[in-house]
Amino acid sequence: MSEQLAREKNRLQKSPVLLHPGIRAMLAFIEDQLAEVDRQPQSVVQADATMRDRAAVLQSVTGIGAVTTWSLLAYLSEIAAMRKLLIHLQSLLKHHQNALAS
Repeated sequence: MSEQLAREKNRLQKSPVLLHPGIRAMLAFIEDQLAEVDRQPQSVVQADATMRDRAAVLQSVTGIGAVTTWSLLAYLSEIAAMRKLLIHLQSLLKHHQNALAS
């Protein structure tokens, strides 16, 4: 959408004045959609106390903004699930090795 916004802005500069109202309406629509895309992850984070706390910790780091925080929070649950799977596989491997050693 950001690319489309840039294209419409360029179109506004190069087009006849007669077309400007339609292009401005399209610009307003794209900007509204981009704002909504920004609001959605923020709403999800604010609705969950754990995510809200994690977001606060992440954003306390210099250079970590809202978008990076949302991306990291999205991956944290996947990383936690992968960690549990690895722990389970490690347990199975030890059990298998013990059975072979007996």
